[in-house]
Amino acid sequence: MKHPHLIASVSSKIHECTHCTYKTTLKGSLDYHMLKHSKTNNRLSVCVHCDATFKNGKRSLDDHIMRKHPEYSASVSSKIYDCTRCTFKTVKKALLAHHMLKHPETADSYKFSKCIHCSAKFKQKICLDDHILRKHPEYSASVSSKTHECTRCSYKTVLKAQLARHMLKHPETADGYKFSTCIYCNAKYKQKICLDDHILRKHPEHIVSTSSKILECAYCPFKTVMKTHLARHMLRHPEAADSYKLSTCVHCNATFKTKRSLDEHMLKKHPYFAISISSKIYECMHCAYKTTKRGSFTSHILKHF
Repeated sequence: MKHPHLIASVSSKIHECTHCTYKTTLKGSLDYHMLKHSKTNNRLSVCVHCDATFKNGKRSLDDHIMRKHPEYSASVSSKIYDCTRCTFKTVKKALLAHHMLKHPETADSYKFSKCIHCSAKFKQKICLDDHILRKHPEYSASVSSKTHECTRCSYKTVLKAQLARHMLKHPETADGYKFSTCIYCNAKYKQKICLDDHILRKHPEHIVSTSSKILECAYCPFKTVMKTHLARHMLRHPEAADSYKLSTCVHCNATFKTKRSLDEHMLKKHPYFAISISSKIYECMHCAYKTTKRGSFTSHILKHF
């Protein structure tokens, strides 16, 4: 709290920490704070067989028991996925899929494309083709996906977005790849509206050069060309906040234009409350990455190859 000396004027219910002087009117914030007192926090799942604790719910604890204390697997309440080829067990479906790739006789049924030149496996054929172009260029003739070639060097890719990103390395071709360049600095943007927003924020003296519609705050000098930015800004003005239908995180003060953005925030900032998320969650089977955005998930997967 920023002004504790004025606490008597607060009408909302005040939630107090029983272990320190922390106070808040947000129950979610208190729950989050209590995680700092791990020895007394009842939201952490604690393993009764060792000192391990887990913030991500009962399933993470169950997975720990399956791996570290298999003799107590009968105590696990989560659904268990068994490998049909060995004794491997897990409560996470994605981990089973990843494990099954170790068995040649079952790998094919898990819809992964395998590189015949090395041991790499890919969820999508286009990712396999991109791998071959980068790691085994001598076999590029075997690639069936459309190949995009750089006109300035030997770079090749099957991913159009990757070619656009690569072309920015060549000053003579960068401008032709639909990136708007700020004439006042070296910043580049994929969309003209993003460039205009940049000029408004970083070079306000050149506002006359922007072509996008400018949205102005009715309560202060704030200006933007992004409707969502104006909506987020208006929340700072109590007299206008109620009319901007944003989803608010119950665990902090963050606000979002869409429910999916709120859910993404929950995954990143409050993972121990992930069970309350209604959006579909995409989980990486190679690491702990999770997201509600399919595009972000696809981009992340490429980092593993």
